[in-house]
Formats: sequence, structure tokens, C-alpha cells
Amino acid sequence: MSNEAENNTQNFENIDQALGDGTDNSSSITPESPVTADQLKQELTAAMERALRAQAELENFRKRVYRDTEQQLKFASIGLLKDVLEVADNLQRALDAANQSDSTGSVAQGIQMVQNQLTTVLGKHGCVPIEAIGKPFDPNFHEALTQMPSADQPAGNILQELRRGYMLHERVVRPSQVILSSGAQ
Repeated sequence: MSNEAENNTQNFENIDQALGDGTDNSSSITPESPVTADQLKQELTAAMERALRAQAELENFRKRVYRDTEQQLKFASIGLLKDVLEVADNLQRALDAANQSDSTGSVAQGIQMVQNQLTTVLGKHGCVPIEAIGKPFDPNFHEALTQMPSADQPAGNILQELRRGYMLHERVVRPSQVILSSGAQ
């Protein structure tokens, strides 16, 4: 038998002992002794307390399972979002390249429209970009790649965003990759 199976068996035995099998082994009532009303009341009170504790444990278990299931459903799409965000990065690169080239602006406009639509769809599902440029560096939301001197930004603020970060609800899907200001040199 594996360790996990042994642990589960031991846990079930512990639960059975805690809940009892409906009889109280510490009972003062035996087949040979006469039963008094006080003894019966004590036994009934003890049995009711065990039943209430078991009911409370079951209710707590239900609440915990409900919370866990809610969290799993809320963040189930993180893997898909990470892949879709790579597409969003490529759209941004295409838009940057189209804006830099001497080609017509219609290509850049088309890419911008697709990117805006993607951002809107992601936002509808709780995935929002992390604001970075000009903000103080926060390692919970940003990944610093390098530092550069800047007279415009104080030391520790973000100068440039190399890759946009995103959050799903309150959880970071991926941090922003940024360049920090080292202050004026």
C-alpha cells in the first residue's frame, strides 16, 4: 500500500474515532447496571454534542470546497491567456513596425483595430493590462530588466515598458518587463 493510501486510511480511522460509531465507549451504562434518568440525559447530551460537531465540520467542509471550486473556475483560463498574450505582443510588434515603415497607414490602422478589439475582449473576461510607465517599481507587478539614467523620472520609477504585463482579476498572469530609472546622472 502506498504512503498516500496509508495516510488516507489513517485519516478515515481518525475521523471515525472522532465522530464515534454512535456509541460512547466511556459510557457508564452497562447491561448489568440499572439505568437512571440522569445517566440517559448525560448520554443524550453527549450524543447531541457529537452530532452538532459533526454537522459543523460538514458545513465547514462544504464551504471550503465551494471556495476552492470558485477559485479554480475564476482562474481556469490562465494558461489560455498566457498564449493569447503572446499573440497580443506580436500584434503590438506588427503595429510598431507598420508605424515605422513608409507604407500606407491603412495597415497600421487595421492592426490597431485588431489590437483594440483583443484588449476589449480580454477586459470583458477580467484580464487587464498592468500600468507601468511612470509608476514606482513594484516587484509584485513588474520585472526589472535594466536601469538607465533619466532626468525626467526619479530613481526607482519605470522609464520604459518592454513587454506589457497583465492581471486576471486580482492575480498577475505575467509581470511587466520594464526598464527602471536610476535617477539623473
